[in-house]
Amino acid sequence: MSYLSLLGGLGIGALQTINTSLLIKWWWRLKVEDQALWAKVIKAIHGVNGKDATSIANPKRPGIWLNIAKAGKSLLSLSLNIDDLFTRIVKNGNNTLFWHDRWVGSIPLKSIFPDLFELESNKFCTIASRAMRNDNGSLSWVWSWSNVGEASSFSSQVTALENLIQHVNLDDDEDTWRWEGDPSGSFSVNSFRSIIDLLSIPSNSNRRFWNKWLPPRVNCFIWRLFLNRIPTRSNLSSRGVTLSSTTCPLCHGEEEKEDHLFYACPMVKIVWNWFLEWVGITEGVHTTLDQLIHNILEAANSKKRKRFLEAAVGSLLWFVWKARNNVVFNGRQFSTHMIANEIQATLFTWVKYGSKCIPLGWSLWCCNPAILFYRRRRRRPTSGSRQPTFGPSAHLGALSFPPAANCCEPSPFYKRHRSSLRAAQRRGSSPAILTSVTVVIVLTSRHHRTTGVLPPPRN
Repeated sequence: MSYLSLLGGLGIGALQTINTSLLIKWWWRLKVEDQALWAKVIKAIHGVNGKDATSIANPKRPGIWLNIAKAGKSLLSLSLNIDDLFTRIVKNGNNTLFWHDRWVGSIPLKSIFPDLFELESNKFCTIASRAMRNDNGSLSWVWSWSNVGEASSFSSQVTALENLIQHVNLDDDEDTWRWEGDPSGSFSVNSFRSIIDLLSIPSNSNRRFWNKWLPPRVNCFIWRLFLNRIPTRSNLSSRGVTLSSTTCPLCHGEEEKEDHLFYACPMVKIVWNWFLEWVGITEGVHTTLDQLIHNILEAANSKKRKRFLEAAVGSLLWFVWKARNNVVFNGRQFSTHMIANEIQATLFTWVKYGSKCIPLGWSLWCCNPAILFYRRRRRRPTSGSRQPTFGPSAHLGALSFPPAANCCEPSPFYKRHRSSLRAAQRRGSSPAILTSVTVVIVLTSRHHRTTGVLPPPRN
C-alpha cells in the first residue's frame, strides 16, 4: 500500500521512507549551502570542514546531526550509497575534492586509482590545487606524491589518470552539485522516495495488484499472499506452531508452501488448466506461480482486459484457499468442479457490479468472458423486429463480437457439471449463486435450451 501507484501500490507512502528522505535532504543542503552560517557551525562542531564528502558528522559528537549522518548508512542495506547520487559540476575547482568527489566518471578517482591515492601526500586536495594554467590557456597537472613505487607501474597509472581528466576546463564560476536522482538535477523528497521504493520493492512485484472489481477482503488476501503472510502449514511451522504435519492437505506430496499450494499442487493444476482454457489464454512456459501470473497478465491487450484477468486470477486464488480451508477444518473433499463453478458465478457478479462493462448473459459468460471487452455497437431497430438481448439484461442494445463467440450455448464444462451446481444451490454452499440475478440467468439459459430462442424482454 505504501509503494507508488506506478509500482502497484496505493501511493500512501511509508513513514520510514519519507522520514529517511527528509533526513537525506539535509545532506543535500549541507552541500549546496556550504557557505551558510548553519553549515559552517555544523562543520566546525563535527570537524568535517574540507574533509571527505561522505564524512558529514563526527561519531564522537552526539546530537541530531549524528542521526542525520546515520540515515545514509542505513541505506547500505539496500545496496545504495548515497554519495553515488551526488555529482560535482566543476567550474573553478576551488570547492571540489580531487580524489573524493564524483566529478569525472561514475565513481570517485580514489576508487579508480587506489594505488595513486595511497601515494597522494594531501588526500583532501582540491582540483584547483592540482591544476595549473599554462600561457596558452591549457591546463597541466601538478602532483605531490609521498613515495613513488615501481617506476613503470607508477608512470602508467599517472598517464591513465591524466588521459581521463585531460578534457577538464576551469572557469571563474563556483562549483555546483547535481542530484542524479532527478532529471532537473535538484534534490526532492519525492525523487528520493521513488529510488527507495524501486530498491525495496519485492522481486514478485509484477504480480502485485489491487483490483477494484474484487471485494476488499479478497484484495487483502492476495496482498498477504504475495508477501508470504498467509497461514500455510509451512509458515505456521516456521513461527513455532506445533503441527502434526506440514505436507499439503490436498495432495499430501510436498510441504505446503504458497508456491506449491497455489501452483504446483496437482489438484490445483487441474483448476489452472480449466481457467486458462476458459479465459482463452495459451499456456506458456512457467515454473513458478509468479511466472504463470505474469504470463496471464501479459496476454491482455487492453486495460479492461488486464483488469478482468487480474480479477479472474484473484478469484481463483481466493476460492482455492477457501476450498483448502474446507478440507482442513470441515473435512470436505477438494472438488475442482465446485471451484470452477464458484469462480464463474461469483466473478460474474463481481465484474457486473464492480465494473462498467456491458453485463452479458450467463451462457455467454461461461462460453467466452472475453466478449466483455469487445466494443459495443448500437443498432437502430427496424420495424417489426426487436433488439436481441443476452441473459437478464433487456435493454442493452446489440453487441458486435466475432462469429465464433456468437453463441448462447453453455460451455461444455457447465453442461457436464450442471448437477453439481444445482446441488450447491440446494445446500447453500455458494451464496453468490443464489442471488436473484443469477437465478434469472439460469432460468434464461434453461429456456433457451428448451425453445432454441431467447425469451422476450420484460418491461
